[in-house]
Amino acid sequence: MQFVNLGTFKENAHKQFNEMKDIHNNSTLSLHISTYEENSIETYSNEKNEFKAEKFKFNKSKTFFQESVKQFEIPRQQKDMKYEPEIMQFKASQSLINPNDNIFATKMKLEKQQTATLNLKPCSMTSFSHANKEIFYGIACYEQNSQNEYIGEIIITKSSDLSEVKKIPANGGVFRIYSLPEENSIYAVTTSGDFMFINNELFDTKIMSHPDQPYYTDGSVTSSLLATTDDKGNLHIFDRATAKPLVKTRAHRLRKVGDLECPAWSCSFLNDTSVVSVGDDGRMCLWDLRESNLKESSFIQGVTDDGMVFVSLKHDHVIAVGDYAQNYCLFDLRSTDKKPMIIKEFPGGVWHVDSSLEISRGLSAAACMQGGVIVFDSSTTNSGVDIVAHDSNSSLTYGVALHEDSDGSIAVAEVEFDTKKLNKYLLLKE
Repeated sequence: MQFVNLGTFKENAHKQFNEMKDIHNNSTLSLHISTYEENSIETYSNEKNEFKAEKFKFNKSKTFFQESVKQFEIPRQQKDMKYEPEIMQFKASQSLINPNDNIFATKMKLEKQQTATLNLKPCSMTSFSHANKEIFYGIACYEQNSQNEYIGEIIITKSSDLSEVKKIPANGGVFRIYSLPEENSIYAVTTSGDFMFINNELFDTKIMSHPDQPYYTDGSVTSSLLATTDDKGNLHIFDRATAKPLVKTRAHRLRKVGDLECPAWSCSFLNDTSVVSVGDDGRMCLWDLRESNLKESSFIQGVTDDGMVFVSLKHDHVIAVGDYAQNYCLFDLRSTDKKPMIIKEFPGGVWHVDSSLEISRGLSAAACMQGGVIVFDSSTTNSGVDIVAHDSNSSLTYGVALHEDSDGSIAVAEVEFDTKKLNKYLLLKE
């Protein structure tokens, strides 16, 4: 099924990235690009001087990007660095936790059971129940080949022994993947503008392709709608039944440096009439779908100026957000002060959170990039968030899955981007 043509963009996504020539026209996104925003430049009290400083900083980071061989790579944090900017030039927190120091007073431990090596770099994963009730993993893989083309695939493995069950090819890299248990399927978004639905039993695939091939960074679904974010900061809404585009809006941009492009990293439906998105501008934006033109009904500035990279509806009016500044935050949308009800510092940043066992076990797991994988008690949202287990021995954790094994034990799986590893742990008492 093909999307209805949205109209001709000036250039397709890949061409825009290759033609970043000046500060006003270049696409500032990449999973490896410069952040240009508060990246170790001091804040000036004089507004004019502040803008000049930001512009100078951006020009420097632009040079870094043009000299980079791999221009588009998932964000990461420097290992063993406390104040240096990240490789992709995002500002690191000034109070950075050393991700290699397991400093938390953990109540449990993660014991590694198995490891498998993948063909391509994994950047997201999910767990799901197969027809025979066995737990499988769906792993989204993505990297650049020698021609700087994005290649990817979805790997289905058994959780019991990590053996490969199915390899599903994709156009471009597969960026994020989720389980949709109520529909007995999983879905994923790709760097070439594909929205993929995969049946859990036979692994039949339905692909809805955008003709302009935007670089999708996340996706969310309801029974009637699809939402995606992309590397240009856009939020797209589609009719799910017809694949017809309903609206597209520029959701996130860098206002402090000339209104430049930046990635919109994640989105989540709150209900059938509203959606939330987060981006590299450090904003969480709420969108009212009842308006004829998508309207930003409200926005919440993050606790730092670092980009927000993950957002998900937890329950009722509570939203979970992860950012580069190593914060896991919970926001109550009914609050009038727009401040988080809970802030918990996780080492390495918070790229993804799996809350599959929150209701049954009161637990969630976080993929913390250079900080590895964390399991935390997410049931006590009014009193705080307690970390119960942490394994920092990882090489860029971008995907995590939390589930129960057939014997009732709690399992945690993670994927390591740099080493192409899939690891499975058991959560055990110390």
